[in-house]
Amino acid sequence: MTNLLIGSSNVARFYDAKAYQSFREYKMIKCTNIDAFTTHLEELDSNCELVLISVIENFLVDKVGRRPEGVDNLVDECVKTFLNNIAQASQRLPATKFGIVMPLGRPAVEWYHNRSGDITNFIVSGIKHLNSVNVDKIEAPPATAQQFDKDLIHLTPASGKVFVEGILMQAEKFFVNGKQGGGTEQDLENRLQKIENQLLGQEKTNFENNLLLARIREEQDTVANTKREDRLIITGIKMNDPLPTEAKLRVEALRKIATGIFETLIPDFKGKISFVNLGKGKTQANPMMEVKLDSNENAAMIRKAFAEKRSKKELPDSWSNLFITNSVNLATRIRIDILKAIARKVTNKKELAYVSGFISRPMMHIKSAPVTSNSKPIRSYTFIDAVSRFGNQVRLEDLDAAYSRVGNAFEGQVAQNFVVLNNQDHDYFRSGTSGAPGSSGYRPDQQKRSFGARGSGKPRGGYKRAGDEMSGHKDKHKKY
Repeated sequence: MTNLLIGSSNVARFYDAKAYQSFREYKMIKCTNIDAFTTHLEELDSNCELVLISVIENFLVDKVGRRPEGVDNLVDECVKTFLNNIAQASQRLPATKFGIVMPLGRPAVEWYHNRSGDITNFIVSGIKHLNSVNVDKIEAPPATAQQFDKDLIHLTPASGKVFVEGILMQAEKFFVNGKQGGGTEQDLENRLQKIENQLLGQEKTNFENNLLLARIREEQDTVANTKREDRLIITGIKMNDPLPTEAKLRVEALRKIATGIFETLIPDFKGKISFVNLGKGKTQANPMMEVKLDSNENAAMIRKAFAEKRSKKELPDSWSNLFITNSVNLATRIRIDILKAIARKVTNKKELAYVSGFISRPMMHIKSAPVTSNSKPIRSYTFIDAVSRFGNQVRLEDLDAAYSRVGNAFEGQVAQNFVVLNNQDHDYFRSGTSGAPGSSGYRPDQQKRSFGARGSGKPRGGYKRAGDEMSGHKDKHKKY
């Protein structure tokens, strides 16, 4: 038995069976022409179990071309031809399932971009009109999750990976569960079940959409953080004398402080300071700074030396509050807080979970207990992997650190960035409200939504943690 994936370059460029081994294997057929598509469907036989189709946007653009008039009629004609071809194949092969992927955007084509919502609704209506138990729609990622290359036609690698994974996941569910059909009595029962599933499934859909968006944003932040690996954040500096008010003298003073710290950690340190950023909102006696060095390697050497001396308690007494970390953006720091909350929940007598946070893409690792000095992780998870698998275990009270760091930076987009955080709990957190219903750990396989306790009613929010000002937002600090 075989499975076919008929798609345009936005599928063919990113589908590799080896990269998606958790899903059924597909034979990839690149197709951008309606005539070729018709031929492929006519050649299908009963050995084919599942046909996943993602091509309609190409057919529409070819059909309309540059014609200034009659666009709507041409779109109707193209969609009807497309669906009729699938209807004929589905009737001829009732045991074969056909999944129709809803059209992607195409910002480069103005008429298409302006009608994309209407086109999708027309296709959905056409699928319902077919009333075929072996044909169903496969949702495309939401428009906000579709990131395009400079040509505004092809998806970026990160977005393309998310797109392909999303349609494969939905196709697998369609193949296993299918559409409900049968006689009159069975139809009524199925319709009632469908209504119930729709009510229970809305949060699941939101969860999956948030996963898509969060995965893309994690990829983007990782790229941005990687470009900042030559930088360090230094906090907890104690000063007896205030910094000079004159800019040049202040820069010299900051450089001198940083140089002294580096040479204490590594005698005869050869790295050079490119520039220093002073964080706002800190007192003159306790400044915080971002230091850019001349190479990633030198920055890594300083971080490693500091961590080693700190763990061995070899730092000077005056450095009791000093901390040196890598420079990452605010969203990454929030992900670290969430991963630490998950790690605390996952840790048990047999396994120890911990977070590797001083890298451009934080990871959660799990080791077998008891842990020895040379033991290696038995499993590792990215942020998205961790919240997908263990996000249902955390509650609001576990996520205070993450919510306090969010502040106002992700207004209305908390769930889309961090999945297990949500706008409702974020609003309650900022207002200091306790005891309100809500949950910060929904997983789609839960039948009922759980509710997390909200603590003792102490005021929440309103404070920052070290490093927030240096999270990569240019309006938060001044560069010298």
